[in-house]
Amino acid sequence: MNRFYSTCAAGLEQIADGIASSTVRSYTSRRVLAGALLYDAAEDLPRLPVFQNTYLVLAEYRSSESIERAAAHLLKMPQALSAARQSIQLRHYRSFRFMFSDQNKLVAINPGTRAALERAMYGARLDRVSPETEFLLLRRSEGIILFLLRLTHRNGAEKTLARGELSPAIASAMAYLVLPRPDGIFLDPFSGHGAIGLARMQLGAVKEMHLFDIDPVMINAMMARRDLRRPNVFIRRMDAMQLTDFLPSDSITELATDPPWGLFAPLPEPAPGFYRKMLARFAGVLAQGGRLCVLTAEKSAFECAAAERKDLIFDSRIDILVNGKKAALYPATKKNAKS
Repeated sequence: MNRFYSTCAAGLEQIADGIASSTVRSYTSRRVLAGALLYDAAEDLPRLPVFQNTYLVLAEYRSSESIERAAAHLLKMPQALSAARQSIQLRHYRSFRFMFSDQNKLVAINPGTRAALERAMYGARLDRVSPETEFLLLRRSEGIILFLLRLTHRNGAEKTLARGELSPAIASAMAYLVLPRPDGIFLDPFSGHGAIGLARMQLGAVKEMHLFDIDPVMINAMMARRDLRRPNVFIRRMDAMQLTDFLPSDSITELATDPPWGLFAPLPEPAPGFYRKMLARFAGVLAQGGRLCVLTAEKSAFECAAAERKDLIFDSRIDILVNGKKAALYPATKKNAKS
């Protein structure tokens, strides 16, 4: 078993913990932190879309004074330094550098202390510009110090996204919130590039998947993706406001979507009316007990529309940042007729 430290988008910590516990081999949560998880796992490198970066924990100790004191203390920890040398050799890293973070801000430390730590890492070449990996000494606001080895490549956790494309981390969280199951029938009526559908597939088997969008460019983009070319995946050009004309009532068990926010093109009508109609269509096709998750930055308008729906029970509001813009996830369940 190894101990790992994985970062995730702020607000998604509990969701990331839930996804990891159901998909990572021998996962044991040690601590859920702001924007990160500390956990044990049998895997050499747990890779989940909801994770941004993953590090191997080489040492964990307490300090509340300064990152300078923490770095000086590390020099007096031969077991931690030995574990660091062994880790880069086992993973065949040829170059490294040291980085220092004090409460989420990269900082510089005393050059002498830094040089002493660098000298302790024989077996690989020092490269302060473009190394294969890096050691990170992290001082968190909770008063803990973590000495870490970065396992994920820089910018490797997420590919370069197209304009308006949802990040894999948020898409994975949304797919998880609809409680996926093998006999599920999944729908994303505003599919765009298909990120949420792909995330749903990565979380497990699904009986049917329906990916709709009104934009023919987006339809062509989804149809060109190999990972969406499956016999149980149905990609169609469709106006989300006409769902009830095409899909049978109560036919969808999982619905997760990122409707337009009016940033790249104006909404067809003011946001309050748009969301009222949208939720009415969603409720019409969602099965009793089915799950819904909507992402939007138009919180006030959406919440007003949601409050009018007596057939949808909204669990919570999960505030997140999407490309620096404040937004929220709204998970819900459709009420059973007898409840």
